[in-house]
Amino acid sequence: NSTGRNVEVAQECFKRMGYRSVVKIIPWKRALIMVEKGTADAIIDAAYTKERAAYLFYPDEEIYIEQWFAFKRQDDPHTLDQGLANANQYTVGLSRGFEYGGLIQEAINSSRFKHIDRVVDNRMNIRKLIGDRFDMFIGVKLTILNLSKQMGVQDQISVVNQTETGAPYLLSSSKTYVAFSKMTMTREITSLFSSTLKSMKQGGTVRRIEKKYM
Repeated sequence: NSTGRNVEVAQECFKRMGYRSVVKIIPWKRALIMVEKGTADAIIDAAYTKERAAYLFYPDEEIYIEQWFAFKRQDDPHTLDQGLANANQYTVGLSRGFEYGGLIQEAINSSRFKHIDRVVDNRMNIRKLIGDRFDMFIGVKLTILNLSKQMGVQDQISVVNQTETGAPYLLSSSKTYVAFSKMTMTREITSLFSSTLKSMKQGGTVRRIEKKYM
């Protein structure tokens, strides 16, 4: 999934820079608090926001471009209208602390959904969806498809289509970064990470790693 892919890319990048890295998978909100306080040196998959830039150094080179879709139970007929015009019909699950961007963030900010249930992580979103606790949830496609496969429920969920086209509705895409804590790291290390990652992309290393997760 995108988490596994991005962790492996980041670790290879640190290795080439001469650093040994230890990665812990923890709830997103806690990870943000740790880099803000300096109890973690870096965070993987952080979208850029002004608020985060106050305590994080961001490299120029992104690690991934996330594609956000809504997911529903396989047998439910739910679709989303263009511009999320019918969002008020649906209860939606979101993961705490995530920056969704685009249409999704607009709908959240303007309280357009019928109800929002904020949960701890994607695994809980999948469990609650299957348990009929809400109508749909928002997630990164590659991550959700792989996680649902791990959980053995891939046949029970599907991507929500756009009403008008009948095709999967890409709600938002956003660049994510390995961002560094200003408490423990430097702009120089961030720049070196950026240039190393860029050379890994150009040399085909990132593509080779990516293939393992597709």
